[in-house]
Amino acid sequence: MKALKCVLVAALFAVAMAGYASADEAPKWKVKTNFTSKIVKISFSQALMNPGLVNAMQAQLSGTILSPDKPVYVARISYDNKLYLISGTYEQWSKFLGMHWKSKIVPFSKLHRPD
Repeated sequence: MKALKCVLVAALFAVAMAGYASADEAPKWKVKTNFTSKIVKISFSQALMNPGLVNAMQAQLSGTILSPDKPVYVARISYDNKLYLISGTYEQWSKFLGMHWKSKIVPFSKLHRPD
């Protein structure tokens, strides 16, 4: 009986040591996110140059309420497997959110506005 206990303790110790030895490796599971590539920081005027990004902004920011207390707002928009951090002033965002777009596809001529 003593020999059996010693064998079980040795086996338990061997399994524990094998587990500790492989703990330095990267985990085999991976957390999936909505964006897989990278984070892009751009200004509001640069974001208006990309029609697809403007459509994503319209879809993801609909119903957003702004307050004039903050001088700069940063919106997080996921588009084309990237996360865009778009910074703009209160006036820019309120003008953009207050527009009534007639269709989901915005003509490029309406997007190009010099600041």
